[in-house]
Amino acid sequence: LAVNEVDPAITLATRPHLARTVPRGLAATVKIVTYGVSQASIVAACDLAQGVLRLRPLCRRKVGLLMTEHPETTARNIAKGRAAIEARLDAFGLDLCDCRIVAHREQSLASAIVHCDGDMVLLLVATATSDERDVGPAALRLADGTLVRFGMPVDPGNLLFFGHHGGRPVIGLPGCVRSPALNGADWVIERVACGVDVTATDISAMGAGGLLKEIPSRPQPRTVPLRESQRLRIVAAVIAEGDATIAANLLAELPPSRRPSIGGVGDRPLAALRAALGGLGEDDDAILLMANADETIGVGQIDALLSSFSIGEGREYCRLSRSRLPVLIGRRFFELLLELDDETGLETLAGSAASHLHEVEDVEADA
Repeated sequence: LAVNEVDPAITLATRPHLARTVPRGLAATVKIVTYGVSQASIVAACDLAQGVLRLRPLCRRKVGLLMTEHPETTARNIAKGRAAIEARLDAFGLDLCDCRIVAHREQSLASAIVHCDGDMVLLLVATATSDERDVGPAALRLADGTLVRFGMPVDPGNLLFFGHHGGRPVIGLPGCVRSPALNGADWVIERVACGVDVTATDISAMGAGGLLKEIPSRPQPRTVPLRESQRLRIVAAVIAEGDATIAANLLAELPPSRRPSIGGVGDRPLAALRAALGGLGEDDDAILLMANADETIGVGQIDALLSSFSIGEGREYCRLSRSRLPVLIGRRFFELLLELDDETGLETLAGSAASHLHEVEDVEADA
């Protein structure tokens, strides 16, 4: 600011504070915007510019990665998570020097934290970290580490947690790191890799400019009252081998104003979802994933799910308290559904949807 106030003809423009740069990348520009400027102004600007710019080189290049698994985790999902992290680290110029797969238990993860190599440790747990008492943060404390912050005001990336163990930064990664898109974890990794101290206050301050990706599938607050005053548009994805007659008859018992249309049929959950996703319109609000023939599910359960769904109140992933299906999945999660590559991904998605999850108390199936 001081440099740019010396004379309007002298301009200094820089990348944002703490922005990541690359070799031979542009960090700042200095321009004289008129044909000439006084020598006194030049001297004054040069004096004020001393120390204005500083580059922080990488000082923590070696990274350890700990990934947890539970009985439903597949080798393919583990490989996919590791590949995404390695690609991200490679873009930063960092090396993955240690990678360990451990059980999704506090004691197992705590022991791995103690013995993991690296200048910093990344944790990618099997399910979304719901609060500071969850497996990841609890394991860090059990290993005699310090939890500095759980949660960050950066979207995507809200479920990150950050701490220290033995003088090393420990970053609990949000599930969105499995995607190559920019997220809040990138900002934290960049800083600690360059030796910049990260405090709880620093993470709080990231909220200004922290909305990184606004997409059509994210409901807009200004449109929610209007949208919810209208009929919600629900599309059913039916698990069946070609014939969804039973499901169609069940849905036909619902009032026309609440009746989902059948948008896709498949012999497995993922196949049914993909068929429904392929035909979705811009106004469709949710997908109802249901089995064609399940004698324990009647119109009462379906109606209870539809009644509980609310975009405005954040109930956008609704399921029965006693069963895996049916489940009602809101538009907010359609992009994640498209990225699923096997059936176990549905359970992972349920964990990622924890903040929007609503379990409906079951009712007796219709006779």
